[in-house]
Amino acid sequence: NGRPDIVSGLVSGDDMTTLEALSDTIRKIVETTPGSDYVKTDWPEDVYGIGLSLRHEVASRLGLSEQDIAQQLAAGHDGTAASVFWEGSRKVAVRLRYDEASRNALDDIGNAYVTSPVTRARVPVREVADLVPEWQRSRIVRPNGVRTVTIGSFTKTGVLASEVLASVRPKIEALTLPAGFAISYGGE
Repeated sequence: NGRPDIVSGLVSGDDMTTLEALSDTIRKIVETTPGSDYVKTDWPEDVYGIGLSLRHEVASRLGLSEQDIAQQLAAGHDGTAASVFWEGSRKVAVRLRYDEASRNALDDIGNAYVTSPVTRARVPVREVADLVPEWQRSRIVRPNGVRTVTIGSFTKTGVLASEVLASVRPKIEALTLPAGFAISYGGE
């Protein structure tokens, strides 16, 4: 058919450090296998984000958790569904969020108000949490709720995916997997 076959493997487990190390080891095995070409993973790139360091004494008096604050901030910045209207046969979602001038800077997050689910008091985020700029994982794939990294490789022209898999599989299966980790295979 003129296009390369695809070999893929899935590494699953809960510990992020072990998952990263194991997927990197498997990626290197696939890269050094004859017939393999353009190996890649879906390991998430780090992004610069904002971490919340909750002031537990204040937050607990208000009944606010990190999740409450994160959800309210996400609704204000990304928007929350408010309604739907129809433009002819086209459905258009109406979302409510902070105006653009109120969602551009770190100070804007600290000045945003959150509402206590217990007391209904509205307080600025800076009163209940410290905001810390930090590098974070952009996304983590979780099929069936388990952290999973996919390692994929195209094959070189004239090489079948089954040939690459036959070379790769014994090397991968020789690895000692930590408890709670699993590897599965796929591709064309």
